[in-house]
Amino acid sequence: MRRFLFIILLALCVPCPLLADSDSYKEKVIQLLKESNTEAQMMAMVTTMAKEFAPVIQKQMDQAIDKTVKDKKLDKEDEQKLRQYSKELVAGYFPYLKKSLSDNMDHLYKASTTVYQKHFSESELDQIIEVMHEPIMKKYASVAPTMMQENVAAIQPMISLIVGQSTKEYLLKATLVIAGKKDI
Repeated sequence: MRRFLFIILLALCVPCPLLADSDSYKEKVIQLLKESNTEAQMMAMVTTMAKEFAPVIQKQMDQAIDKTVKDKKLDKEDEQKLRQYSKELVAGYFPYLKKSLSDNMDHLYKASTTVYQKHFSESELDQIIEVMHEPIMKKYASVAPTMMQENVAAIQPMISLIVGQSTKEYLLKATLVIAGKKDI
């Protein structure tokens, strides 16, 4: 009898990692993620990344082409072809990434179940899903991707300024520390 009570007590006190493996739990997590417009938010994030990183990637490719031209002494025609090809590659990468993510959303949703299991019971998921059916939450889910892009655009200049200033200050301090003149 003691062993039976101990097992029951243990089952009640220790979170069960198998909960995330239950089909109903997985279905509820997927439902929540879909109703939260997660895929559209992810695509908005990739769009934002593309705006931010495509020019950087293109610049790196241009620098590599410049080095190749210098080292290999490519003729103008081959250089132009290579530059055009690199532009097409950069332009095509983020749409390709979006398609790949979209094609694999079910796998991404399923992978999220263990994370949700750490924080929410199945009953709590039911409550969250119920709230997601409220008109204001539907509106929020529908505008969240656009808001994310707009927020990034709004704060990007400030973040760049903060990162730039912080980097400059840190490097100055680090240089003084290396020179033995100051502690960080």
